[in-house]
Amino acid sequence: WMISRAGPPQRLLPLRMPTAIKRIGMLTGGGDCPGLNDVIRAVTLEAVNHGIEGGGFLDGFQGVIEDRARPVGAADVAEILTRG
Repeated sequence: WMISRAGPPQRLLPLRMPTAIKRIGMLTGGGDCPGLNDVIRAVTLEAVNHGIEGGGFLDGFQGVIEDRARPVGAADVAEILTRG
């Protein structure tokens, strides 16, 4: 994985993922947040590329409390950038 720091362009830093990670969950607080769809898409696609299962919680923190999780894969984020 590669990450970059905010601010002026700098060289990319390698990010090594521990091989023990097999599943990640994504949770947002809801509401308007410019660029969040880009982040969700990037995290999902990188997880898929590294064989890591991705999941999301419906309705934010309430979904965590009520265990309302669902798998999220490449097909789920294919057109997320145009949804807004």
